[in-house]
Amino acid sequence: MKKIMGLLAGLLLVLVVPVLAPAAPADVSGAMAIIEARGFNALADSLQRMASPMMIPLQKEKLSEQLSFFLLTTNFAGLDPDGLIRVYVLADEASGITSAPPVILSLPVQGDGSEYLDLISERMEQIDTVRGVEYFKASETSGMPSPWPKLYLQILDGCALIGQEPAHVEKAAKLAKEGAISLKERLAVGGELALSVDVKLAVKLFGPDLEVMRENANKIAALMGDVRGAEDVKVEQISGFVQIEIEPDRQA
Repeated sequence: MKKIMGLLAGLLLVLVVPVLAPAAPADVSGAMAIIEARGFNALADSLQRMASPMMIPLQKEKLSEQLSFFLLTTNFAGLDPDGLIRVYVLADEASGITSAPPVILSLPVQGDGSEYLDLISERMEQIDTVRGVEYFKASETSGMPSPWPKLYLQILDGCALIGQEPAHVEKAAKLAKEGAISLKERLAVGGELALSVDVKLAVKLFGPDLEVMRENANKIAALMGDVRGAEDVKVEQISGFVQIEIEPDRQA
């Protein structure tokens, strides 16, 4: 269990060391960063790749089992296996250098989420519901252990928003309802694991020729990099992604 917890925490490393996927400017103002996995199979693959350089031998089947346990379910029951799994690092003016910003885990649920809530209730004790947020704590009588000592959750638009503080879950739900963060729209980044970070200034180019736009973008980035106070000026990757092209044999 400690391995899976460490690997999940390691996902946050892409906020400062984006080695798993190219980063894109966030199109929303409610989140400082968004980490997105395209389905639980993709998440397990990404965690397995992260474990390899850390010399942590993990079989994908065992990793999926531990991940499912961490998410308080069995074989991802109650969850959409192909949906978007996201970690939102929310903008919070109250968070300073020494305090961590709110972090919300968003899971795709099946149907209205009642099946997933029932599975959580088998492992944890529900103690309250306040403004749509379900309050859970670890149960002393349940025969199924819980990796979470406490948990706050709200089902919204086919997603379970999970946090360790009810105010954080309420904030995420409010931002989603206002359109400040999107729960289901995929990030405009390729790969199984994607990262979007908020930026203070972005320059967008439009045109029919990608090569010309790339050259002009590099020129603009070079000029902006010379501006006093400018930091981390980058050009978004628009080509060179690994793709698989499948040509069906229609005669077969």
